Amino acid sequence: MAVSTMSRWRVYAVIYGAYMFFYFNKKNLAYFMPHLMETLNLTKGEVGILGSVFEMASAIASLYGGILVDSMSPKALLVVALLVSGFANFCMCFSPSIKISALLWGLNGLAQSFGWPCIAKIFMAWFPDPAERGALYSILSTNQNVGAAALPLVLLPALDMVKEANAASTDATTTPWIDFLRYWDWKVTLIIPAISGLIYALVILTLCTDAPDGEAKINTDNKASKQQEEKPKKTQEKHSAFQVIMSNTVLWQLAVCYICIGLVRSYFSDWGAVYIMEVHNKTGASQAETTALVTRCMSLLEVGGLFGGIIAGVVSDKVFGGRRSPVIAIFTLCIAPLAFMLSQEVHSHNIDISIAFFLVGFCSFAPHVLIGLAARELTDPRYNSTAGGFVSFSSKLGSSLAGAPLGHFVHNNGWGAAFSLVSALGVGGSIAVFPLWSRTAFKQKTA
Repeated sequence: MAVSTMSRWRVYAVIYGAYMFFYFNKKNLAYFMPHLMETLNLTKGEVGILGSVFEMASAIASLYGGILVDSMSPKALLVVALLVSGFANFCMCFSPSIKISALLWGLNGLAQSFGWPCIAKIFMAWFPDPAERGALYSILSTNQNVGAAALPLVLLPALDMVKEANAASTDATTTPWIDFLRYWDWKVTLIIPAISGLIYALVILTLCTDAPDGEAKINTDNKASKQQEEKPKKTQEKHSAFQVIMSNTVLWQLAVCYICIGLVRSYFSDWGAVYIMEVHNKTGASQAETTALVTRCMSLLEVGGLFGGIIAGVVSDKVFGGRRSPVIAIFTLCIAPLAFMLSQEVHSHNIDISIAFFLVGFCSFAPHVLIGLAARELTDPRYNSTAGGFVSFSSKLGSSLAGAPLGHFVHNNGWGAAFSLVSALGVGGSIAVFPLWSRTAFKQKTA
């Protein structure tokens, strides 16, 4: 049965937008965290537990999420996950304590872990031709950069409007919009992503389908029956796969690097706005100047990541003949001087820190994209999914360390020491994968 071209691109556009709204509902952490610290009188270590709980919940769920995605409608699961994520953000507006906030943010992490697997499964069903799939999948992965870059352009102006509304005299000229802003105050950083996510869930429900009509459902049913018959064999293979993965030193090296990259990326995305607000305010800059700098830096962080991921893939193909490890090592190492520059506080001019954030995004997103691919290519093809899951878990582990542990570190040692630590992670991650420089993709032996 021929698939309508318009239908394919409609679904592609819908799933592209879907992950942007998932990102809206998790990367807003950087924008409400300073206000939550002030409202609940929390230290950086205490509020940092939100990031740790989120990443650990997401990591644990990701170990089993694939099974659930394969056994259910990915569209239905995608809608439910986005609804739960928006609901968690909405409930955060009324949280009276850090414990309740951590519980809700952990629920958000659980829901978020299903976002990309559902999107990927829908994409694979609608675009089955490997010849066109690679480029389209690369473009699809940029939705997280676009979403994260757009977020400060929405939330920071909203916060400015809140300040203006609170500063306005409470007289008879008040409007429903001003009343709305006064009521929600800084919680607009939660309510805007929540409402937008809930609305977009309805868009997915209306415009998206799991797969083209007809053959897809029949094929799914046939596969399910075959999988049921092969269950005993697969149980034995899982045990074998676990042993293979745990004894694979290549995967452990990639995992060490991915822990470093996960921590670095989460440090800048979750703590970057807090760092700029604290340090830049000490220079006597106005609130408007500080807000503009936060917007610029956080947007450039994601724009840099968008370009870095695409360029890294091209370089690994064209320059290194399909070897990913050299690109991973080089880009990871380049994080070190950038973080060291920030640790020395040589960013007295706004343009310096803006460029630094752009380059950190450029250098950190490249290995983030390639490590998962390298894990699959450098492993026996029979176990490449297990390998990808293993290194993905290590990334989330690193991201969790950027929450409470790094928050306590910043609280006790200051921002300069934290950037020095990030610099060391860049060196350490590069050293971990450097021995893999000449390794090529695994070639399955023929009988």
